[in-house]
Amino acid sequence: MSVEKILFSDLIDLKEKAKEILEVDNKYIYEKDNKLYLMNINFNHINYSNNQAQYIKGTSSGHQGIPTALFERKEVYFYCCSFPHGIPLFPANIKLCYRCNFDSLSSNKDIILKKCTYNNIIGNVKNIEGGKIENLKLSNNEYKEKFYINKQYNGNYRLTKITNLILVKVTFLENFKLHNCSVDNVYISDVDFEKHADFHMSNFKKGLDLNAMYRNEDENQNINFKAINFKGLAVFDDCIFQEKLIFEWVTFESFSHFRRTKFSKGLDLDYTNIQEGMNFFSVEELEKENTSQETYRIIKHNFEKIGNKIEANDYHALELEKRMTNEDTPKLEKLVLKLHHFTSRNGINWLRPLVFILLIGFITAVGIHFSHFIDFLCEPLEHLSYIPKGFNELFQHIYILTKYKDLWNTFPNAIILAFNKFSLGYLYYQFLIAVRKDTRK
Repeated sequence: MSVEKILFSDLIDLKEKAKEILEVDNKYIYEKDNKLYLMNINFNHINYSNNQAQYIKGTSSGHQGIPTALFERKEVYFYCCSFPHGIPLFPANIKLCYRCNFDSLSSNKDIILKKCTYNNIIGNVKNIEGGKIENLKLSNNEYKEKFYINKQYNGNYRLTKITNLILVKVTFLENFKLHNCSVDNVYISDVDFEKHADFHMSNFKKGLDLNAMYRNEDENQNINFKAINFKGLAVFDDCIFQEKLIFEWVTFESFSHFRRTKFSKGLDLDYTNIQEGMNFFSVEELEKENTSQETYRIIKHNFEKIGNKIEANDYHALELEKRMTNEDTPKLEKLVLKLHHFTSRNGINWLRPLVFILLIGFITAVGIHFSHFIDFLCEPLEHLSYIPKGFNELFQHIYILTKYKDLWNTFPNAIILAFNKFSLGYLYYQFLIAVRKDTRK
């Protein structure tokens, strides 16, 4: 019998000579170290009965033609195989599927799936490493076991690509992990995470607007996490959100982490219920235009709760900047905020008030000795002696306690000195506040 290439499904029709088949078909089925390896096998034409492949029921002499002894091994490995209905229930300990294709997968139990491709995942899965998922859609269900996609432990650094991630009306009773995934489209609504929810290192490109899709309207690409309860730890460390992230009617009952996360087009926490601390340490690219004042206030408050005063100061400044641009802020308050921002960036830049203090000293000296200043500009070489006198005047006028006995009685010197004292008082205060915010414990 000479067969150059044979599909595994064709073995069903062969009645005898199982050993000879194995010898001829050694590129597709072979044994090594008491392990069975099945490679490049297409299961698309095998009929299933009661969720079992028919050939498993037969014997070496039965009408199925496939000896069950072929599968009675300690470990079975699939390489580059195709499955239309999930993984067959072989009477063996299946360890691994590598670079296999699944049309639909509802469960893989403890089988490790590496670099596989899935058209649809519709059930509870775990131990998926790398690969590509076309549709991960879960709805109207409760999952009692751990749900892990691409868990980044034990040496797994692979990336999993997901085209559509849709979670609607789902409850996860155990831990949920979605690690190092590149998600093209995401929609998460009405979901309960009873324990930990971990999205570490995942990249979310844009949101899905299902309502707009049903109405054939232009889609809003904001990434919406809507009506979600995070009852355990929520982890978004090292994530990337390429569109604006909106948490709407979301409750964080435990701690949550957004360390080193990138919000490319802003963040909205206006409608969130936060019961424990949130960690936003080293957040990157938090775009100002689409981030609300309330969001900055929440982040500032959480840095204050964990004692990170320096980061809290930065977000306090951003909160004031956002209030400065809000339409409902009174005009007089806007004027004060703009002055505050211009002179010290809302009390976090100590160099700005220092520069303005020197500038006020210079303006005061010029105002009091304006005629000498004009003479120096017109004939600088003949009035070089004014330079050391000018520096002397400058440092006198930046010292707020300098006393001017005769100058207060002349006009317009009195106005210039009043402007000097008022400005120096304000700028010294801004300088001390900025230095204090950078150095306080």
